Amino acid sequence: MQRRAVSATVPLAAFVLASFAVAPAASADAPSPSPSSPPVAPSSAPTADPAVTARAMDWFHALQTGKLDRSQLTTEATAAFTDTLVAQVAAQIGPFGTPSSFAFLGKNTVGGVTAYVYKLGFTSPTPALTFVFATDAANKIAGLRVIPSSA
Repeated sequence: MQRRAVSATVPLAAFVLASFAVAPAASADAPSPSPSSPPVAPSSAPTADPAVTARAMDWFHALQTGKLDRSQLTTEATAAFTDTLVAQVAAQIGPFGTPSSFAFLGKNTVGGVTAYVYKLGFTSPTPALTFVFATDAANKIAGLRVIPSSA
């Protein structure tokens, strides 16, 4: 399994808190869809797993308070979540308060890691955020990502 190096930049412009599996790049030899293929109908809204969403909400709150249960983290995530980084993240997103909405956008599995994507709304003037909550096949937390949402 390929893993992207762990990186963290504290400004909320974008910060990654643990490693995620990286999908292989599409091959130039991959066939492109046939022009005569019928168009694919858009799928309905993705369905959230209530247990995963509840866990993701708990972990967003944990990031806000800086109180992480490290027993739920993968070895890589444990190494990435230094006390300093956790404190910096909590200082940034803690003041946003409890999200007024926590909308499931979808999920993607790559290399045994499933990333669940949520859009979090807050009371104005706090910006909306995108929160990615990733777990491995053993249901350990493999990564967390918080970035500003567009619109």
